[in-house]
Amino acid sequence: MSPIVVSPAPPRVLRVTATVLGHVARTLQGVAERITRLP
Repeated sequence: MSPIVVSPAPPRVLRVTATVLGHVARTLQGVAERITRLP
């Protein structure tokens, strides 16, 4: 049985993933800031 070879993700997939993760991080930061301002 030969080993399984996994090819790296294409650059576009990596860019999209980085963009999505950036949006998620900014959203979570905004939520955290709003929570800290709650009375």
